[in-house]
Amino acid sequence: LGRLAMRAGRLDEAARAEAIATAATPKHTDLPNFRRRLAQARTAQRELQLGERAAGAGDITTPERHSALDHLQRARSAFPDFAPIAAAQARWNRVLLQRAWNAAMKEDYAAADSWLLESARLAPGEAEARVARLQVIELRQARTLKVLAAGNEDVDTLQLQRAESELK
Repeated sequence: LGRLAMRAGRLDEAARAEAIATAATPKHTDLPNFRRRLAQARTAQRELQLGERAAGAGDITTPERHSALDHLQRARSAFPDFAPIAAAQARWNRVLLQRAWNAAMKEDYAAADSWLLESARLAPGEAEARVARLQVIELRQARTLKVLAAGNEDVDTLQLQRAESELK
């Protein structure tokens, strides 16, 4: 139960399991290993807390060595199967994807692409990011088709000067 609690991020519960094990069998051969893993889980939790602080300040993928991404990587190094790592990564990635969508809605496709690249740095291969990229492409295509249709309509009515300015 203690190891499962550690993986789930319930470190108080894992510490209680360690205290009970110490009281019941203080010389158990696995107790030092359990304590080492608990210390690693606490390190991962501390790194995630620092990552949350960085993400809250908007520093999800930059600055180097102080971003939420860097703290996430250190947490993963300390305790690879610490479940809160994946939850934090997904949450932070959703922030980046929302920024990409907001930029795309303002027709700032360069900024949208930049946010999508940051998302790929944080969560490579994430399905949600692939979907967001396709949504931005569809939005861009719809805008292109709208502008093209307006330009064609102006050409059809022989408003060539207006057509030329809309197609630019």
